[in-house]
Amino acid sequence: MKKISGSFGIKEICFTDRLVAAYFVYNAISVIWLIKSGFPLGAYIRDFLVFLLPVLFYFAGRAVYTGKAEKLLRYFMIAAFMVGVICMLISVTGAIGMRSERWIAAVNNMYSTWLGNGLGANGKGALGFEDAHVITDSDLVKMYCEQGIIGFSMFLYILILSFKKSFRELKEYRVELGIIAAALILSIGTRIFTFPPAAIAFWFAVGAVFRSSVTEIGKAKVEV
Repeated sequence: MKKISGSFGIKEICFTDRLVAAYFVYNAISVIWLIKSGFPLGAYIRDFLVFLLPVLFYFAGRAVYTGKAEKLLRYFMIAAFMVGVICMLISVTGAIGMRSERWIAAVNNMYSTWLGNGLGANGKGALGFEDAHVITDSDLVKMYCEQGIIGFSMFLYILILSFKKSFRELKEYRVELGIIAAALILSIGTRIFTFPPAAIAFWFAVGAVFRSSVTEIGKAKVEV
C-alpha cells in the first residue's frame, strides 16, 4: 500500500528527502562550533537567512503540479535563476586565479576538517571578525570550509542523486538539470548559493527532479 503525504502531492518520503533534511539540520546546528571557534552569532544568522532557508524550497519542488501551475513554476525557476546569474556575473571583479590564494588560506584555517567552521564563518557576515583571507568569493569553497567533509559530502551526494535521475529522464527534467548544472559551475567563482533568488531556484529544481508524477499519484490512490 502506498501513502500520499499531506496535501502537497508528495509520495512516501524518499532517501533524498531525508538526506536534504539531514543536510539542513547539520548546517543549523553548526552554530555550536561556529560560536566555539570565536565567531559571533551575527555571522550565522545572515547565512541562515540567505543560504539555509532556501534549502527548504526543495520540498516545494517535490510537490506535484499540473497544467498551467507547472509551467508557471518552471518559468519562475528560470527567471529567478537568471536574475541570480546576471547579478553574480556583474559582481565578479577578479579572475579565479587571483582568488585562489584566498581559497587555499581559507581551507588551511578550518576549525575542523570533518565538521568545518560552521555556517557563516567564511561569508560576508564574518567581515570584521576574522582576517579577510577567509572570506571566499566561491560558494563551493565556502561550503567546504563551513561544512567540512561531513556536510559537503551530503551536498555532493544530493547533487549526484539529482544528476543521476535527471539524466535518466532527460526529456522530463532538462530544465531542472540545466539550472542545477549551471549553479554548480557558477559556484566555483561566485556566491550564487548565498543569493536568495538563485538559491531558491536551485533547491526548487533539485526537489522537482524527485517530484512524483501525476500518474504515480493516481496509481497510489487506487492502491490505497
